[in-house]
Formats: sequence, C-alpha cells, structure tokens
Amino acid sequence: MLGRGRDETIFRTEVNILKAQRKIVVMPGTVGNFCFNVLNETTKSDNVDKLIWGIDPNEPYNFERALKAVHKDYKQKFIDNSVGAIGRKSRTEFDLVLVNGNHTHETYELCGDQEDNEITSQPVIIRGTSRLLKKAVGE
Repeated sequence: MLGRGRDETIFRTEVNILKAQRKIVVMPGTVGNFCFNVLNETTKSDNVDKLIWGIDPNEPYNFERALKAVHKDYKQKFIDNSVGAIGRKSRTEFDLVLVNGNHTHETYELCGDQEDNEITSQPVIIRGTSRLLKKAVGE
C-alpha cells in the first residue's frame, strides 16, 4: 500500500508538470473580454484577453499595463477610443496592433456604474472585447 501511494504521487506530479508545460495558443477569431473600472483603475478580464494582449494571466491588469501592450504607432488611437471617449461616445470600435505583433479589433461600451448601463455625466465602466484578427508572425 505504501508503494502504491508513492506511484500515485509521482503520476500526479508528472501530470501537473505536463499541464504547466502546455502552451495555450489563441487563433484568429478568438475573442477575449474585459471590464475596466475607470474610477479605481482596475480591470477584470478573462485569460483569453490577456493572452491576446501578451499579458501574463497572473499579472495585475489595468489601463497603464494595457497601454504598454499597445504598439507605439497605435497608442493615441487606443487612448482616444477608450478613456478619451468618455463623455463623447457610448460605443467605439477600432483596430489595434499590439507590441507582441497581434492585430485586434476592439469593441468598447462606455457605461455608467454597474447597475446603470446608460451614459451618465461621468461613465465609470468600459466593457469590451478584443477579437484577434491576425496573429504575430512566428507564434
């Protein structure tokens, strides 16, 4: 009985190592979701969104981190269509190129608080999706 328990432990350890070594690959058409709270600068997202953007699933995610993931030629477009659209638009759609080489189509809804989906004088939530259009070369 003692030997069997050891074998099971070794098997479980090997399975866990294999799971840790697996790389999740996102393909064109994959959609990630997020919700950014403008007031407290926090973001909740699924891991797919983070993978598209090249952000580690365990890494804290906020607007500044997202901005770092945007290619320099697209930073102003990202700002203008996200936090820069507050008070001007209720929905924006635009394409981005990220630092990791991925091309995305972003769709953002600018909302009031979590209970109020209408635009108020100061929207505080940006809900969005990132659709992977083109994967970086070599990935």
